[in-house]
Amino acid sequence: MYFLCSGYIFSTILSVMDLCLTIDRLLQDAYCVFMSTVVASAFETAKLFNSHHELLMAIPESALVVDSSGLIVDSNIQLEKLFGYTQKELLGKCIELLIPQRVHTKHIKKREQYSKSPHNQIMGEDNYIYGLHKSGEEIPVEVRLGSHTTEDGVFVLALITDITQRYWAQEHLKERDERLGVILESTRTIPWLADPVTWDFTYVGPQAIEILGYPVEQWYEKDFWVNKIHPDDRDTAIQICADRSKTHNNFELEYRMITSKSDVIWFHDIVNVAYKNGKPYVLRGFLLDITDRKLDEQKLQEEKQFSKNVIDSLPGLFFMLDRQGRYVRWNKKAEELHGHSGDKFKELTAMDLVSPEKRKEMLQNIETGFQEGQFSAEYEFVSKDGQKIEYAGHGIRTNIDGNDYLVGFEIDISKQKKMEKDTHRLRNELAHVNRLATMGELTASIAHELNQPLAAIMSNAQAALQFLKKEIPDLEEIYAALTDITSDDQRASEIIKRLRKFIVKGQSENVQLNITDHIEEVVKLIKNDANNKNISIVFENTLSMISLVMGDRIQLQQVVLNLILNAFEAMEEIENKSRKLVIRVIKNSDNRLTIEFIDNGIGFEQQDIERLFTAFSTTKQEGMGMGLTISRTIIEAHGGKLKAIKNDNGGATFYFDLPLASEISV
Repeated sequence: MYFLCSGYIFSTILSVMDLCLTIDRLLQDAYCVFMSTVVASAFETAKLFNSHHELLMAIPESALVVDSSGLIVDSNIQLEKLFGYTQKELLGKCIELLIPQRVHTKHIKKREQYSKSPHNQIMGEDNYIYGLHKSGEEIPVEVRLGSHTTEDGVFVLALITDITQRYWAQEHLKERDERLGVILESTRTIPWLADPVTWDFTYVGPQAIEILGYPVEQWYEKDFWVNKIHPDDRDTAIQICADRSKTHNNFELEYRMITSKSDVIWFHDIVNVAYKNGKPYVLRGFLLDITDRKLDEQKLQEEKQFSKNVIDSLPGLFFMLDRQGRYVRWNKKAEELHGHSGDKFKELTAMDLVSPEKRKEMLQNIETGFQEGQFSAEYEFVSKDGQKIEYAGHGIRTNIDGNDYLVGFEIDISKQKKMEKDTHRLRNELAHVNRLATMGELTASIAHELNQPLAAIMSNAQAALQFLKKEIPDLEEIYAALTDITSDDQRASEIIKRLRKFIVKGQSENVQLNITDHIEEVVKLIKNDANNKNISIVFENTLSMISLVMGDRIQLQQVVLNLILNAFEAMEEIENKSRKLVIRVIKNSDNRLTIEFIDNGIGFEQQDIERLFTAFSTTKQEGMGMGLTISRTIIEAHGGKLKAIKNDNGGATFYFDLPLASEISV
């Protein structure tokens, strides 16, 4: 806009310059007439001075006198200054001495024609002519000729004016016009003049034909401008012009016009009102084609609307926050949840929309996002009816016009959280059922293990009774028997306690625990079963420090027990070699613990690996096919992986890894 207004000022300045040049030309013409009169009477006047030389010296212009043969017979001091020759150097020389060589022939011909028909004449008014300085430099000049016929022939007086400044001024004007023309053409701009009463054009630039397609004469027809304005814009454009042309020197408006091909062109019209005697006498301005800009604006508006529609259609909450956590943009879902809209939402911060106890945490999330470039967190929003709803949010830092913002998305995870809790409960119940089923498989072994301390208790109790029946009870024997009973009772109690700890039903609890200790507990639990099946268990702990993992003791022991019993079953059919299970604990380079269960049983085919972990897939006649499936689920819930490989020398290796939580020196 500033550029266009400046164009008006520039145009006005140019108009003033053109006026000054015109006045200068009129003054020069008047001076020419005056000097021609001087020439006509010069020789008569010279008689009063006894010589015309004094008259030449009095003339302020460069002047010289040439005879009919073209020889210089006199000159003044101004001529010496202009051409660099002294009078002595010029007298008797041909006038062509002061003219460039390239036009000598043409000048001699014109000089001869002039001698035959002498008259007052101005040379260089329309086309530039050049004089030749003594140094060889060409000088743009204007020459006024006058003649006088005497008894000695025709003498010509030439008044020569250096027009170098005028030459350069006109060259600059020409260059300016060319530049202005290029600018107008490159900006698809139509300069125009119009009647302030009828609004009919009195002049339009050549670009008008190219832009709208109408021949130039049609532009000058009555009501052309009014008729070609788009019908939807016509009344408004006319009213603006009618009102503002009475009160404003300059004003601008935008409207559409119809082309000769019925297309629509948008114009930005810059209008200047020229006043005379207090009334507008001419309108002038520029019609700037802004169709591309308008189309871009329309496209941008459509893209903004599309973006808004997309954001509003999102199933979650969209947010754009500044560094103070204030909302810059949001979507309809956010308004519906929080019960605010418009300017009210702009007054809110993200901290205002969460529970009071969570505001500090929300502020930390925002600060993290700006510092680290992004954030991900879960938090509770308070809805307009006071309900707390869990959301998961993710935001990234972005820069717009030099300012940082957090832009992101929040989704309602309350149903997901409820589902996770239900799934967790069901998994615990299923794991409990699996533990009970596993205990069923160990019933005989456990009964045998319990039978030993119970039988010993019975035997010692009977012996104590016999000692009591004697006339003199053997108190030492009775004491020894009771001591054995107490020891066997503790042994039986430990067996039952281990069973209760393993099969108890309850909520899972993640704590730091020493996995090797809990593996050893399971080994003790099934040791009798291993002895009955002639299986040796080798526990290899390669750790140099006490290594703790985060987990639920019962669930991890369940996995260990399942893998041990599976190994026992795989080795039942082995007859020609000893049965051996190696349990190995290794620390990996990626700060994880791997627990391996290596047996030398019948193994499996490589293609059957995934089937082993498929639910309800089992090789046991009375099995549920859930042991490995549940075990894999438990390990994955602890951040690990449960896998199996076939051993090269027979048997199989099942192993799982867990992230290391901490280490304690032994």
